Amino acid sequence: NFPSDTFVTSDGIYVLDTKNYRVQKWLKNGINATIVAGITGTPGGTSSNTTFSTSYGLFIDQFGSIYVSDQGNCRILRFPPNSVSGTIGDWIAGTGVSGYGWQGFASPTGIFVDSNQAVYVADTSNHRIQKYNFGACYGMTVAGTGYAGNSLNQLQNPTSVVVDSDGCLYISDQNNHRILRWAPEACAGECIAGCSMTPGTRPDQLNHPSDIAFDSQGSLYVSDTWNNRVQKFAILNGTGATTAVTGMGTTTANAIRSTIYQAPETVLWPTAQWAFNATTVAGSSTSASGSTSSLLYFNSGIRISDSDTLYIVDKYNNRVVVVSPNSTTAVATIGSGYGIGPTQMNFPSDTFVTSDGIYVLDTKNYRVQKWLKNGINATIVAGITGT
Repeated sequence: NFPSDTFVTSDGIYVLDTKNYRVQKWLKNGINATIVAGITGTPGGTSSNTTFSTSYGLFIDQFGSIYVSDQGNCRILRFPPNSVSGTIGDWIAGTGVSGYGWQGFASPTGIFVDSNQAVYVADTSNHRIQKYNFGACYGMTVAGTGYAGNSLNQLQNPTSVVVDSDGCLYISDQNNHRILRWAPEACAGECIAGCSMTPGTRPDQLNHPSDIAFDSQGSLYVSDTWNNRVQKFAILNGTGATTAVTGMGTTTANAIRSTIYQAPETVLWPTAQWAFNATTVAGSSTSASGSTSSLLYFNSGIRISDSDTLYIVDKYNNRVVVVSPNSTTAVATIGSGYGIGPTQMNFPSDTFVTSDGIYVLDTKNYRVQKWLKNGINATIVAGITGT
């Protein structure tokens, strides 16, 4: 029900099923999911670490721990590997109320966890990216000023962040309709896509981008939400030393993502540049919405597996769409529509794919579901349905 994010690992696909308040995991080629976090249909408050409220960010670290950005409670929860519905998570960041200080969040959305278990959070309504080192009680601002703006040192409602091993941040700056690359300790970022900052449907434009991902060649994929499409900005030739994007993908020397259960080693040129114009790889190039296999409706989270398969959270259609490399039409869909059942979703927002399944953040069912490989049903691995 309104899925909002997804995560792909070598063992499955995880989906943030937003309005079911859960995370689902789908096994690759599976039919049904398991709930790995949250409790279906149960929005939780800060008195419980078992349940969560409306959530829009999902990440699985190299140990299999599940991270959920509990936006409605302004906090980040971490659930252990092999979590099931009703498992108690750890409250690792945020105060539980909206705030601006070093401990506070205002509508936290996308999250990223590096190989040192530092947690990066797109603190959306505070217009900044916060970093929490492992075990830290306080965060630090690593991008943005905390005030909305369109200068290169400012952000306006950022929703997603990816970090490479050199500490460079890649940020979907949603309300500026652009993607920024931000070097570590830099005072400002560099625009790499959507640099006109004018919303539109042209190949060089974006309209409220919500998430980003890289394929094995280094091309940049953008979930262009208000245009109901996913755009691909092809990487151009570059020279110089390489740097790794940790957390996902393959471990080949030229890969962009490295699988979370292997040594994270993803390679990007520090001076890489991307094409000015994008191609539409899913959805409509004219912003049309719909429920057929060739259309999307308010897509949000995207992930790319180690085989370059693209997973898209199709939020208003309550499903995850699977697109093969070099294709523009879905080859499969995950989820059977709106509801609280084991194969259903309610405003899912994010997903994550591992070697053993597909995880879905089922936001308005307040749970995380897991579809196991070759599985029939989903299991709840975090949260409690409806709670």
